Parts: sequence; C-alpha cells; structure tokens
Amino acid sequence: NLPVSKFPFAISEKDRADIAFAVAEGADFLAASYIGRGRDVEAVREVVAAAGAQIPIVLVGLDYSRRVVSIGPTIAPSGSLEADMRAIRAYYGNITARHPSQF
Repeated sequence: NLPVSKFPFAISEKDRADIAFAVAEGADFLAASYIGRGRDVEAVREVVAAAGAQIPIVLVGLDYSRRVVSIGPTIAPSGSLEADMRAIRAYYGNITARHPSQF
C-alpha cells in the first residue's frame, strides 16, 4: 500500500474476462482498487454493462480523522454518471481521507 502514490487505473483484458466470468456466475458485487476519478467508475460500469449485468456499487470509507471504517450505501448505477457521482460524493463528503489535499 503506497498511499501517496498515484496509480493509473486501467482495465486489462484479464480484468474484462474476470468481470464477464463474475457476471455469468451471478456475482452480487465487484470490487475495484485504485479508483479515484469518475471516469474510472464509468470504465468499470461500461465493462459490466457490456458483460450483460448491472451490478451495484458498494461504498466503503476509511475516515482517518475518526479512525473509523464504514460501509456505506449500495448504489445501483442509474445510467447517468453525473447522478451516480453526486451520490458517491455525498457519501464521501463527511469522510476525511488520509491525504485530504489529494482530493
């Protein structure tokens, strides 16, 4: 874990195959690491939709100021990235990141 590093987010062909397998098996959710931008969420949603599913997004927060880990609401993708990102930002609005200046 390198918290001050910025890893580029990209979906590989293996990721696409893994997502297709998860959708075919009826996965309840998917987890993606190092997502930091709306376009990263959209990239995952596009691959999931192409595989034929609409898997919900489960929000998890690490609030460093309160030393609390929280599991937030489940958001069903609405088809509107802007609407989904508003809901996601609303959840994370009260959570203090380890390095708040990066957000």
